[in-house]
Amino acid sequence: MKKHILTNRVGTEISVIAEIVTLLNNRGFCVWRHHASGSFNQKIAAINIKRLRTLTLTEKQFGDAVDNILSRSWRTVPLQKLGVPDVVGFNILTGKFLCVELKIGSDKLTDVQLDFKNLSSNCDYFLVRDFPTFVQFIKTKFCHDSTNLPSCLR
Repeated sequence: MKKHILTNRVGTEISVIAEIVTLLNNRGFCVWRHHASGSFNQKIAAINIKRLRTLTLTEKQFGDAVDNILSRSWRTVPLQKLGVPDVVGFNILTGKFLCVELKIGSDKLTDVQLDFKNLSSNCDYFLVRDFPTFVQFIKTKFCHDSTNLPSCLR
C-alpha cells in the first residue's frame, strides 16, 4: 500500500477532494467524488463563439456574448439529487455509509445540503475545511474502536 504524505498546503477544492478520496480509498473505505456540478460542453461553446465572427459587435457586446455562450455551455447532471456531499461511499469493514462535504473559507452548507445532512443521520457525515484537519478527525473518529479503524490508520 502506498503511503500518503500529509501536507499543510492549501489546495483548491478539487485537489482537496482528490486527497480525501485517495486517503479513504487507500485505507479501508470505498468512496468516490459525487459529480454534481455538471460538465462544460467545449464543442457547443466553440461552435457558438465561431458564429460570433460573422457579426459586427463592439468590444463590450462581444465580451457579453462570449460570457453568455460560456454560461450556456454547461450541461447539468440529469436527475441530480440536490444537497448530496462532495464525497460519498462506505466503510468496507462496517458497511456504514460515509459522506464528506468540503467547505473552504467562509463557505457554508446550503439549505438543501443541511436537509441532506439531517436525512443522513445514520451515516458518518464529515464537514471538512482542510485536509490535515480531516485526517485528524478521521483518526479520532475511528481510533476509539480499533475494529472499525482501517489498519493503516491504527
